[in-house]
Amino acid sequence: MHEFLVEITTDIPEGTDPAEVDRRREAEAVRARELAATGHLGRLWRPVGELRSIGLWRADSLEELHEKVLGTCPCTRG
Repeated sequence: MHEFLVEITTDIPEGTDPAEVDRRREAEAVRARELAATGHLGRLWRPVGELRSIGLWRADSLEELHEKVLGTCPCTRG
């Protein structure tokens, strides 16, 4: 398994209901815990006050990282 250091920036459109932002962040936290439990997420940092996260992700290939790991996160889906 390979390790990848990935920075993800959250784009919150102006006028978004704060409750929706909270809902999305909770969904991201749930999925992060699931991916950590399966070994696909080694560490996740979210700098205070910033709309970005930095994660140490694990996958067998770059394709798997995109399709089966990051592609399953609410933070990377529209």
